[in-house]
Parts: sequence; structure tokens; C-alpha cells
Amino acid sequence: MIYEIDIMKSLFRLLWLQSDNCKLPIQNMGYNLMEVGKFTCQSKDIIRHYLDYLIDQGILELVSENPLLYQFTDKGRQIKSMDDIEKL
Repeated sequence: MIYEIDIMKSLFRLLWLQSDNCKLPIQNMGYNLMEVGKFTCQSKDIIRHYLDYLIDQGILELVSENPLLYQFTDKGRQIKSMDDIEKL
């Protein structure tokens, strides 16, 4: 799959906001994916592929299944700017 940088940036912006700049676990991931999908005119399933990519790259990790929580890894916390996202 080819990843579009604008979609990845939109996803990161929302995840940074939801995690208080990587300090807190991210809740309501389904809702977050839906919001990014609306903003980028993509389906939630496509945005899910971007989330899976971030998990595969070790940037995000699942920390709890009930409740469903994700968090940035140490590697993910090092990404601080849009330029860093483009390097992915």
C-alpha cells in the first residue's frame, strides 16, 4: 500500500492531541480513525491501515484491549514535527 503523507499527518495531529503530546494513552481509537477519515475523505478502513503501519513500525503500541488503549512508544515519542513524519 502506498501511504499519502497528508493522511499520515492528519492522523498524527489527532493522535498527538488525544495523547496530550504523547504523554497519555489514546482512547476511542475507532472514533479517532473515523474523524481522520472524515477530514481526509477516506474510509475508516483505509485509516486503519495507517494505524497498523504505525504499530508495525513500532511507533504506537496496544497497551490494553479492555478498555482499548494505545500509546506512543519511545520511538514514537521522538517524532516531534511534520518533517519527522515525512521521513517515515
